Amino acid sequence: MTAMSRTVATAGAVLAVILTPIQSAVYNGSEAPPLVRLLSPLTEPALSFADWLGLDAYHFYGRMVALVYLTTLLALRCLRLDSRWFRACVGLFAVAFAGDVLTYWFGDPGEIGFAVETAGLAGALLALACCARDAHASARLTRVGAWAFGLTAPAVVVVLSLVQYLPHAALLPVAVVTATVTRKTEVAAAVA
Repeated sequence: MTAMSRTVATAGAVLAVILTPIQSAVYNGSEAPPLVRLLSPLTEPALSFADWLGLDAYHFYGRMVALVYLTTLLALRCLRLDSRWFRACVGLFAVAFAGDVLTYWFGDPGEIGFAVETAGLAGALLALACCARDAHASARLTRVGAWAFGLTAPAVVVVLSLVQYLPHAALLPVAVVTATVTRKTEVAAAVA
């Protein structure tokens, strides 16, 4: 794990933390959940900035989410966990990324991109939980790292209930947990 990949993963997680409430504020409007309304000092200037640029805020900030996918994919790949579940997680995460690109960069004809992104994220979460179990059992991931990855799916449920914006609310815990595991170098010394 290089310092560069840890930094990139952290930047992606920070970007996810910033973009998720902005996207929720755009999507939900006046019916935004209480947490998003509480974060209006962050979201309102961001929405005003997109307006000032003359851009549609939903697509402008949605396109930035591609960076969260890319940084998280890089962090996952740098962990170099060797299991079929890990490969499935990375592959499904790449599918979710493709769905996101289709949605925000190509206008998502028939909402295919949204379905692809949501299904890819759901599958990646399941694979991540199975990967965590296998990686800990093979001493490739510490107990803390395994628990962190294993608890990502329940964290998604909590974040989704607080932010009420799918799919980026599901992406947020994945990015944060991946960056945390990467930053704390939870990969066991056996990886080297």
